[in-house]
Amino acid sequence: GLPYSLLTLANHTCIKETFIELKERFTTLYRRKAHVHHYTNHIELADFEQARENLNQLIEEYKHIEKTSGLVESTENDNAS
Repeated sequence: GLPYSLLTLANHTCIKETFIELKERFTTLYRRKAHVHHYTNHIELADFEQARENLNQLIEEYKHIEKTSGLVESTENDNAS
C-alpha cells in the first residue's frame, strides 16, 4: 500500500449539479417505470414521488444559498476579466 492517504471534506454548493443530474436520470427511468418492480414489494410508489420532491427541495435550497452567498457572482466576474 501507499504510506499516505488523503480525505477531503468540502462544504460548498457544487454538489447541486450532481443532484440535478441525479434527478434527471431518475425522472427518465421513473417515467418508464424502469426497475421500479424491484422496490415495490418494500415501498410504495408514493415514496418515489416524495423522494423526488425532497431532491427538488434540496436543489432549490442550494440554488438559494448560491444566489445569496455572492460567491457565484464574484467567480463569474473573475472569469470574465
